[in-house]
Amino acid sequence: MLTSKLGGVPGARGADDQNAMAMSIIQSARRAIVLVIATVLTAAPLNLTIVLAWMPMAAAIVHNATTLLGSTIAGCGPAAPAECGPMPLRCRPAVPEDAPACVALRGRTRENAVSVQRLQALGITAQSWADDIRSGALPGQVALDANGALAGYCFGARDSGEIVVLALLPAFEGLGLGRQLLARMVQQLASLGWQRLFLGCSADPASRSHGFYRHLGWRSTGQLDANGDEILELHLPLPEPSPEDP
Repeated sequence: MLTSKLGGVPGARGADDQNAMAMSIIQSARRAIVLVIATVLTAAPLNLTIVLAWMPMAAAIVHNATTLLGSTIAGCGPAAPAECGPMPLRCRPAVPEDAPACVALRGRTRENAVSVQRLQALGITAQSWADDIRSGALPGQVALDANGALAGYCFGARDSGEIVVLALLPAFEGLGLGRQLLARMVQQLASLGWQRLFLGCSADPASRSHGFYRHLGWRSTGQLDANGDEILELHLPLPEPSPEDP
């Protein structure tokens, strides 16, 4: 079983081309409006029909381009750049049939990629992964794109409360998907009775995972695991007693 590694922390990127396109459209519309105004100022009667036709058209162009620019600045809106990845994404609990795709994805992350060959050397194969999911020893959450292909996942250890691995394909960064998968896995482990969770994370502040987990409330224990990774922990609130409890 792998020590937890973050395959790709979400990060906004790729909006420059979209912004440039929107600004180009706005500038073109502005030039059209200037031309219309100049025509009006010449008071040429024969051009009145052209003026009336151009004004709403130019205004519509400016409105649409501004909407495009605004959605790009806001994030993954209706006109989001392709780098945001296909939408919508669907999360569900992992099943044994997900294991081959999980193994393949593990070698395709932006950071901390682990090849199929390396996994095999560690004793991790699609079959062993599937067996652990089937037995309940390795519960997990997976995210699928609109075509049903695996976009990312998070797995934990039933018997220890460890977050074993969180991995995303680079194309799906910047959507909050890593945070969502982690939250779902934390909730799943909490439902098994765990009140303290832990994971191994790079101690290098320059790594993507270093700030990601800390931002979500994970704290260092001051200890390192067998791989030299810093052990972080998360303490979960105690469940509220039911009205029937004494």
